[in-house]
Amino acid sequence: MKVALSQFAPVLGDVHGNAQRMAEIVRTVRRTHGPLDLIVFPELALTGYDARSGFWPMSEEVPGALLALQEAARAVGTPIAAGLPERDPNREGILYDGLLLIGADGSAAASYRKVHLWQEERLYFAAGDEFRLARVGDATMGLGICWDIAFPEWGRASALAGAQVLLVVSAWDEGSIRYWDALLRARAIENGCYVIACNRAGRDGDLAFGGHSQVLSPGGDPLGFLGAAAEGVLVAQLDLDAVGPTRFSDLTGLRDLRPDVYRKPPILLP
Repeated sequence: MKVALSQFAPVLGDVHGNAQRMAEIVRTVRRTHGPLDLIVFPELALTGYDARSGFWPMSEEVPGALLALQEAARAVGTPIAAGLPERDPNREGILYDGLLLIGADGSAAASYRKVHLWQEERLYFAAGDEFRLARVGDATMGLGICWDIAFPEWGRASALAGAQVLLVVSAWDEGSIRYWDALLRARAIENGCYVIACNRAGRDGDLAFGGHSQVLSPGGDPLGFLGAAAEGVLVAQLDLDAVGPTRFSDLTGLRDLRPDVYRKPPILLP
């Protein structure tokens, strides 16, 4: 499958403007690179990241702004993945840091709510309570957002459930970008999965983001990498047939798992 990552710098608070610009990027990427199986934007791409108490009023604008992205997906015949704040339709006042997959027909095909919230995020968002997989073309993808990648349990649960690809959208900061690089590679190697990881560019006030959007092979090798923190587009090709031979090889942990031992508390030796 062929994927494109847009290392995008949203304007904080400009929900409709961000959506329009993302739609333009979708059309430009399609014209430049031909047919694609997925176009990915970062975490909270519609709103910007450092909105704090502004997330709730902004979330009211999201459904209307999404119309531009849905139309773009239909126009180019390509699914889109993008981060946004998601209101809980069944619980008053509850907001999630979400990832939405828009199908090639413009429909809302799947969504995921960030499970592992980072520091002050928990002041504005509720935590999701389940990991989710989604089908994108011929690929089964485990969905994640930013800080989720710090938890091996996230990647392992997705891989054991059949994920061939771990799809991550993020707003990872520039100061700790080396951790982003290391964690992504570890998740690929230990699970024998491709990793598609789209981080954002630019700044929200004093907060600078680190870029380093990348696509990794099931062995952790880079298939594409945006080294700078500036805006850019990365296009990469994934051979899904490569996942099978790698998944249970000598160099992933899946073949040698010992869940019977993991369920026991460690014994303190005298």
